[in-house]
Amino acid sequence: MIGGLRYARFIAVGALLCGAVGCAMPAARADQKETRLIELKVAERNGDQLRPVGVIVFPPDMPNRLNLIGNDDFTRRLEGVWHDITQRPTLSMASSRDVVRDGRSTRVYGTKAVAPEEPNYPWAVYDVLERQYGYSVEIVR
Repeated sequence: MIGGLRYARFIAVGALLCGAVGCAMPAARADQKETRLIELKVAERNGDQLRPVGVIVFPPDMPNRLNLIGNDDFTRRLEGVWHDITQRPTLSMASSRDVVRDGRSTRVYGTKAVAPEEPNYPWAVYDVLERQYGYSVEIVR
């Protein structure tokens, strides 16, 4: 059940993030460019404590970059994870949508492939870091 709770948490956080920072919704066109600087603070879970290990920066019209915090095994792990993520042509991001069936609205959950040039890419990175690698991710701006 933990996976289901994490998935529900991601969907709730995504909804809050989109309201708080005005992120592009899944219906946004792929040719729309992000015009704001987005930063994701990444922390390693160590028991019930979080240890910051890096910040991923998504500047508009510039390459994304990872800024490491420290130089130890935790930061080297994040550096390897970031290398793995940036080598993928797309990331799989959790998504949901409302579907009307027999006159009743139902929420359908699934995944969506997001390419690095799409406006939702920072949120896909957020999702992958939390779901696949177990990091705690926070939006800095």
